Amino acid sequence: MMKRSIWCLLIAVLLFAGCAAPAEKIALLSEHEGGIVPINDKAVADYLELPFENSLSFLKENAYQKTGEAHDSQNVILSWEGGDAPYTISISEHPDLTDAQVWTSSRKNLQTGIFYPEAVYYWQVTDANGNSSEIGSFTTGAGRRLITVRKTVKADGVQNVRDEGGLKAMDGKTVRYGLLYRGGLLEFQGSVYSHNVIDEYGLDAMNRLGIRTELDLRNETDCGGQTASPLNECMYVRYPFTGYTSIFPSSAYTDSRFEDTQSTESFHEIFSLLADPASYPVYFHCLIGQDRTGTLAYLILGLIGVEYEDIVRDYELTAFSRVGSMNRASSFNFSGETTVTQEQAFTALHETMMNCYGTESGLLCDAVANYLTTECRITEEQISSIRGILLKNE
Repeated sequence: MMKRSIWCLLIAVLLFAGCAAPAEKIALLSEHEGGIVPINDKAVADYLELPFENSLSFLKENAYQKTGEAHDSQNVILSWEGGDAPYTISISEHPDLTDAQVWTSSRKNLQTGIFYPEAVYYWQVTDANGNSSEIGSFTTGAGRRLITVRKTVKADGVQNVRDEGGLKAMDGKTVRYGLLYRGGLLEFQGSVYSHNVIDEYGLDAMNRLGIRTELDLRNETDCGGQTASPLNECMYVRYPFTGYTSIFPSSAYTDSRFEDTQSTESFHEIFSLLADPASYPVYFHCLIGQDRTGTLAYLILGLIGVEYEDIVRDYELTAFSRVGSMNRASSFNFSGETTVTQEQAFTALHETMMNCYGTESGLLCDAVANYLTTECRITEEQISSIRGILLKNE
């Protein structure tokens, strides 16, 4: 009798197991299954594709100050269906998911912004019960590597972050990705810019980039008391200057303009740092990543052979962020005496560089090198080192 009861119980258990609901399948949605995903949204993509002479009129109609819509984040959104939250999302450049980066999400989608343009990625979603999807794949489209450092494009947090990689440079080379980042402030000890400081989400995003040096271009009056980087294992240095034509000695002018005498010493320290491979990846910023950051980007990118029009186009990407003004149409006092547009200030920076430091080659890279060696005590060996670090063959 006992044996019969045991057999009945076993049969019941087996029947119950057979009737139990199967694990819910997790399906990756089709638009990211092997397809090409735009890395930039339409506004930025259209801007990058326009001829340079048409870009100013486009900016006037599509900049944040005109539309109230920011576009300084990546456009890649991964979605899936099925399974139970929370979800673990593994993303790798390898089909077997080796060296995968891992995120978690309570929703059935993920927008993360550290993808490279024109790269193939493989991904898989695992739910709270350990059920996993198939491994899917997608390819990112061409464009600029804007870095998403906020949960959504409308959220508070660090603004206007991008990788300077991918730009065409001298001798048929391109700027390496993942070494040189520019953007807005990370920390400010005060209320004025509190909505732009880094939060927990931003810390995770920035730490994934492996930044080794935070290069702060602010001065004593606007650095907000920052003395250390919030990023993991990251050196913090601050070398202030004013920007635009103030970086040149007064002897370079035929009219009266402001000379920031600390500029050349700051650039000596900055470019000495950039000549050291151990400094990278570097994140450089001022308050919003526009004027002083744009001036330093002009010098770095010009030194390694990026064309002037491409530098200006990069500079103006700030206009798509919440913090950026429509630079080439807004008033700006850069001389202490004359109010001009920032287009005129940036143009004056370039014209002064070429007029005062240009060489027979007529190349911007040679003019910037001449300025750095003549005024900032940077050596030819350091310049060669910077170019070797930041450039790669296509």
